[in-house]
Amino acid sequence: MTTKSRRCPVCFDSNKNSVTFQKENIDKKKITSFTYASRKNPEFMCHEMVSCLNCDLVYVTTPPDKLKLSEAYHAADYDSSEEALDAAESYIHHMNEVISKLNLNSKILEIGSGSGDFLYNLKKKGFTDLIGIEPSISAINSAHPEIKSHLQEGIFQVDDFQEMNYDLVCCFMTLEHVYDPREISESVNKILKKGGYFVIVLHNYRSLVNKILGKKSPIIDIEHMQLFSKKSIGLLLNKTNYQDIQVKDLYNRYSINYWIRLSPIPNLINNTFIKLLNKFNLGNFKIKINVGNMIVSGRKVDADIKSQ
Repeated sequence: MTTKSRRCPVCFDSNKNSVTFQKENIDKKKITSFTYASRKNPEFMCHEMVSCLNCDLVYVTTPPDKLKLSEAYHAADYDSSEEALDAAESYIHHMNEVISKLNLNSKILEIGSGSGDFLYNLKKKGFTDLIGIEPSISAINSAHPEIKSHLQEGIFQVDDFQEMNYDLVCCFMTLEHVYDPREISESVNKILKKGGYFVIVLHNYRSLVNKILGKKSPIIDIEHMQLFSKKSIGLLLNKTNYQDIQVKDLYNRYSINYWIRLSPIPNLINNTFIKLLNKFNLGNFKIKINVGNMIVSGRKVDADIKSQ
């Protein structure tokens, strides 16, 4: 089931002021319990997507409705615990400047927390007031025992959280998946204290690697309801009352095996290469690469300003 055709979810411009980015490419026979799972093997399927000529956002004009998306993520399997740990360490590293401005009693919320590895890293640093909201029960069941009690199953709903109560809200590799990213950004602004931070990690579809890979980029995915560029994500935060907005490239550190899994090389070649690397104990060697991701931060404005 799909909704009616929508406007650009960032600038609200008509989808008539857009150009085709990707045509629909969905093979229902390829849909599995991992289709809506994090860090899966690329399937290179997608809904029809257009590029907004006003704000540079790429988005699905007729996405599945919110209920269908929620059900898909709730039922998704989870098998990326090692990669989730690696990702969490990268996020912590890139967020040192923001984290250094907090105290150990700061209230922190993560939207789309997966198995809670980022929050677990913060807990090891001494932070205690931590909450993660995650739709996948499989991901929560994979959480470390020390952080599992901090995780809540479900979809982020602003009414579930107290306004002006949080010092930091994070949303990693999630904003592309939601039905309405502007609603998420506005809702986060409501629950942040004045001066609180919103930190996002997401794909940059205009990065060099994604341009080179084109249709064979892992970001071309049935899960993605929108794809951002540096321009469109900056505009989203600006329109939803954030200041001191910073958009930076992010370097991920994963095993060589995982990098190979993400490549557009046929599976037979991929698996052969991985077996060869593992034979010489090289497959788990980790390297840091920028693969077209970015980390974005904004601080809630100190004065009340109406959204544009």
